[in-house]
Amino acid sequence: MDQSPDTILDKMKSHFLSIDNELRSFDVAALGITIYYRPTANCAQTDKYLPEMRAGKMEGYVQLLLTRALNERGGKVFQPEDAHELRVNCDPSIISDIGNKILGADEEARQEAQETAKK
Repeated sequence: MDQSPDTILDKMKSHFLSIDNELRSFDVAALGITIYYRPTANCAQTDKYLPEMRAGKMEGYVQLLLTRALNERGGKVFQPEDAHELRVNCDPSIISDIGNKILGADEEARQEAQETAKK
């Protein structure tokens, strides 16, 4: 079995591409809207929100929405300039509810990928 760095990297990239990353959605009943998202994130995306979330800061959820909340066409719902409005003029419980649903999809995707890899 070839263990060269190029081969290992190719296998890691192939694995990431094999994970189901189709656009999914959920309804936010309190707002009467639908949020779309992809169930997996790459390291560059995760680095934008995970450190703040681990520190227990709502800023992590704001960054999560900026990074991963999508519309039905797969485009971003929020732009970087929306961050201030999200921080100051939006209900933190709604922001965290949306973020937690997206993060729950991350965990489901990881579990599915692990099960697929075992087969």
